[in-house]
Amino acid sequence: MDNYHDDNVYIYENEAENRMPSPNNNVENDFYEDEPEDSLLKEIYSGQTFTSFEILEQSLKRYASQKGFEIRVVRSEKEDNVWARKTYKCHYGGKYIPKKK
Repeated sequence: MDNYHDDNVYIYENEAENRMPSPNNNVENDFYEDEPEDSLLKEIYSGQTFTSFEILEQSLKRYASQKGFEIRVVRSEKEDNVWARKTYKCHYGGKYIPKKK
């Protein structure tokens, strides 16, 4: 990843993949411009891109609200005082909920 920077935000299936893609990746079909506030995001998938973290967070919050859950940032990193990576998880992810008997 030598001096390769990209202004897009990418979603990966697991934390190990939370990195910027190589310049050879073809993601043009997965690229999202700013979405209207009232649009419905039908699905979130690995490799999907957004133009900024703000748009990503708006989209994730809207999607989570539609599906009945919340998200939270569990890790974030800055490079040169600009957000480089963020890891999101379900608000209830990793919480034990006992089954009452």
